[in-house]
Amino acid sequence: MEGSGNGQAADFRLPLIAAGAILLATLVGAVVLLGGSSSSKARAAPARCLSLWNGDPRARALGSHNFSGHGYELTEVTYVDGAGDPSPRGSCAVVFASPSLDPEPFVAARAYRAGRWVSLRAFAGLTDLRLAELQSAAREDANAVLRSDGTLAPI
Repeated sequence: MEGSGNGQAADFRLPLIAAGAILLATLVGAVVLLGGSSSSKARAAPARCLSLWNGDPRARALGSHNFSGHGYELTEVTYVDGAGDPSPRGSCAVVFASPSLDPEPFVAARAYRAGRWVSLRAFAGLTDLRLAELQSAAREDANAVLRSDGTLAPI
């Protein structure tokens, strides 16, 4: 009798453990999915800016240099005004995401002006501190991936 009681208890616990594991996996999955979508405040990369970048051999060469030489993988593609601030009517800009200012500040961010990509630092007269702030913010606001060939792809 004692053996049959243990067998019944073991038979009863197994479905409970399985149900608990399924519930836990479901909760973890929901947290990951909901947490990932709500934590990002990045806007979609403007298709026009991606096209301008990817269609420019010099921009792609700089992108390739930044990928292999500086280790960049993420960028924020956006519009900026003449002061380097976000503006829906501004110029296209690409900011390479980094926790600190690039040792070569002129490659840290670019803006599209008069048919070519120029240093955002020169374009907007940014200080090193402001450029570092933009690069740091781009880590959270990244909306494009930099590929080894220097092209950008939306996230």
